[in-house]
Amino acid sequence: MENLYKNHFHLEPPRGLLNDPNGLTYFQGNYYVFHQWNRFDLNHNYKEWGLFTSKDLLRWKHQGSALLPDSDKDLSGVYSGSAIVNEDKMHLFYTGNSKIDGSRRSLQCQAISEDGKTFQKSNSFIITPEEFTEHHRDPKIWSDQNGYHMIVGSQTKNGYGAIAYYQSIDCKEWDYQGIFYTSEDLEQMAECPDYFELDGESLLLVCPQQRDLESDTDISSYSAYYMGDIRDNEFYPTSEIQPMDDGFDFYAPQTFLDPKGRRLMWAWMSRMNSKEEAACPTKDFGYLHCLTMPRELRVIDGKLYQLPLQEILQSRKKIESLETVLYESEELATQSVIDMTWSKSLSSIELALFDQNVTLEYKHQKLILSRKSWSDKQVHTKTIPLKELTALQIFIDSSAMELFINKGERVMSLRYFLQQEKRSCDIRASHQMNLSYSKLES
Repeated sequence: MENLYKNHFHLEPPRGLLNDPNGLTYFQGNYYVFHQWNRFDLNHNYKEWGLFTSKDLLRWKHQGSALLPDSDKDLSGVYSGSAIVNEDKMHLFYTGNSKIDGSRRSLQCQAISEDGKTFQKSNSFIITPEEFTEHHRDPKIWSDQNGYHMIVGSQTKNGYGAIAYYQSIDCKEWDYQGIFYTSEDLEQMAECPDYFELDGESLLLVCPQQRDLESDTDISSYSAYYMGDIRDNEFYPTSEIQPMDDGFDFYAPQTFLDPKGRRLMWAWMSRMNSKEEAACPTKDFGYLHCLTMPRELRVIDGKLYQLPLQEILQSRKKIESLETVLYESEELATQSVIDMTWSKSLSSIELALFDQNVTLEYKHQKLILSRKSWSDKQVHTKTIPLKELTALQIFIDSSAMELFINKGERVMSLRYFLQQEKRSCDIRASHQMNLSYSKLES
């Protein structure tokens, strides 16, 4: 049976269930994207680190397992974390999870590699500070002239989301410095925190989460960011909390600084609930989930922008370019990009893809993205306020799509699954647009 859902430029596991990207780094001529992985089944009962590598950010190879839950510190799972290169060695930091007689223990652990292929776990670890529950995970590491820094997603003993802060002078021994940030915005748990400075601004990424306290299952969670600054080892936001992505499928983003000085980001391209996972068509082919495309982050005029990677843009082969108010195609390529720009702000547009499986409508300064659900067959929508629409760029993969709005001012991501190979396109705009349709080269 042919797999109509296999993506070309969104990383997918060879088998099993993939989730959070981990340990993003560049080491000895290769880009590294680790990820949470259950290689044995299509559920979340087992967690190790899998690994993709690439020399050019376009062609990737899955290297199999990198970190296994094979010690007493991580016997219930090698949970998410990050990487840093120090003294020509790759240091991986992760949360070792263990559950014994129903009691959870979280340790922040380290593994070191000299060749990027074998990873030796360190004997040192960080226990959870007294003020937090054992929901204490996802260490993110960075360094500057003052040494090494670590933030960890946390939950306080009174049930509020928080981020813990640690410092080190040698990347080995770590001292807890206190709470980096906490707020009602962080709900019951702050997952996957990330801090970095970019274009003169300081940004904090975080995933606020609510859980059912009786069943310990996820009720709601999303990815967000603040702008702000650090004073006395604490983060002070200067902006309201903002969503990182306005679409259906985006979570657990992580960033790193690449050799070209770019701040690059990947995220897990899923917020599927249990029913959606159970009905996901890729299960018939032995795998679940993918990552987003890599995105370059920039701050422009005080706003966070997310841009498609230049390497991907340069791999396009133009199919057609025209000026029109109406565009129709019976067959869109499965690796395609549609670019639309307007010389003046658009008043309305209607875009229908794949026999109405995915639609986008802009009217009354609102952008409405809809898709037909593969689990309940209902149409689900995401709506964002948008004062003007001047540019729209849509990256279309076999079962994943990312929409960059106003040159990256907003982004909407989604999975979709066509039951038949009908890849039609219908675009109707209120006034003339410059439209380009291109195919991404493999």
